[in-house]
Amino acid sequence: MSARQKMKSVYLLIIAHPDDESMFFLPTLYNLLQIDYCEVHILCLSNGNYAKLGKLREAELLAAARIISEAGRARGKGDTTRSGLQVKIIENDGLLDGPNKWTSESVSCFVQEYISSLSRLCDIKLAKSTKLNDDVVITTTDITIITFDQGGVSGHCNHVDTFKGVMDYFNALKVKGGKVPSCERKVKELWMLKSIYNPVAKYIPVVDILLILWIWIFRHVRLLCYSRRVPFESKDPNRISRMFGTEMIGIATETTHNLSFRVFHPRLIRRAMSAHQSQFVWYRKLFILFSRYSYVNDIIVHRVAEGYTHKSEGKMTSTCADKKFL
Repeated sequence: MSARQKMKSVYLLIIAHPDDESMFFLPTLYNLLQIDYCEVHILCLSNGNYAKLGKLREAELLAAARIISEAGRARGKGDTTRSGLQVKIIENDGLLDGPNKWTSESVSCFVQEYISSLSRLCDIKLAKSTKLNDDVVITTTDITIITFDQGGVSGHCNHVDTFKGVMDYFNALKVKGGKVPSCERKVKELWMLKSIYNPVAKYIPVVDILLILWIWIFRHVRLLCYSRRVPFESKDPNRISRMFGTEMIGIATETTHNLSFRVFHPRLIRRAMSAHQSQFVWYRKLFILFSRYSYVNDIIVHRVAEGYTHKSEGKMTSTCADKKFL
């Protein structure tokens, strides 16, 4: 029997500070970690050194990534080679945490270099070993970028500047057309987390939580029916536990240009944010409890083939001075 050809998906989340991944993007990360034959990377553009706690916050981000990875992989199935979140942190004088202006040129430059290195790494992995098991052969890799939208979710200036820089990079791919370097042709889509401006919808997500709970109840009813219909010895207990977990649920829905990732796992949200101990003050504890971003991520999808326009602040360069990747 010939092996099935499978494309490997790489998702790159670009954030401004350590703790953005837990406060805003956890439903997306949790769902992506359950996908077979995919990698999820985080590129953090600063180490959050505004209060001179940069090194501590770097360690906190890595700890939070491990917690989210363990929870996501525990719910996955099929692909035994699935890896956890892979984190890269940038320390650069041009991208300082706080009320500092980040130029689009600086952000897009770092994004370009990281994606180029990521693409080359994917090619090396592909060349070394393309066969994962007897049935599946990895043939190619696509990269999807995930970041904030123009509102920056919370309106933080660093979040907005992150969006602008990523947008400049994405637009450059469209402008270059066929002249895009081969290492960047893998980028196919840009996902932007939709900002919510209505405070009622943002902090009292009753409808969304009720929807998640309704699906959770529906799945448990199905489990009950399944248990009554199928002889005990023929059941797959691992499959049941994966599909009908008692304390968590992840749901992804898709339309033409939008995605919605949902999760109801308050314990995971608290554990992930608790890893950012230096930032886990009282108002952030309230934020993760009531914020819609803890349970639902609405994603706006843009494809390279369709393009997107945003006023650029400068040309994208191919090299970055005084950079340090951690």
